[in-house]
Amino acid sequence: MAKGGCYWHGALCGRSNHHLCRSLGQEWPTSASNRLTLGVIGLGSMGLRNLIGFLAEKDCQVVAVCDVDAQRRREALTEVANQYGGKTCDACNDFRDVVARKDIDLLCISVPDHWHSIVSIAGISAGKDIYGEKPLALTISEGRAMADTVTRHSCVWQTGSWQRSTRISVSRVNWCATNGSANCKRSKSV
Repeated sequence: MAKGGCYWHGALCGRSNHHLCRSLGQEWPTSASNRLTLGVIGLGSMGLRNLIGFLAEKDCQVVAVCDVDAQRRREALTEVANQYGGKTCDACNDFRDVVARKDIDLLCISVPDHWHSIVSIAGISAGKDIYGEKPLALTISEGRAMADTVTRHSCVWQTGSWQRSTRISVSRVNWCATNGSANCKRSKSV
């Protein structure tokens, strides 16, 4: 399945853009199942909400869930079974098991912040497209390494970062621009 095109954006957003693709003259994917396969890594509050959102999409099939917490894995498997008529998916506690799977097209990464770059770079390097929760990374150098890996592997990346439009985030950007971004290494709300 060729990467690129508006259907990847729709899948990563959790919304189908099938009609938009047709109106733009782009073809909908023609894989045998006509579905993108997804692995969900991190099943805490946001991870479970993201899982539920992806389960509702007809063009997406959740094939693996991953979390170090066994209770969270059980909750996720229950959600999958409820949506897929009793059928479930694989569950594991090591993200590397999901990343290594050749049958997975994309990953939804909702792990604790200090794991974002580690899990993401592993997934991108394995040829997966990524929906990653914010923040993109903890440091500018981690973010740069992730961006460079995305470019090197030509993957599709989307970050869930609606907060960038909030008043406090805009004021941080303005502060960095006014005071010299070279001195700004990290920004955190308190």
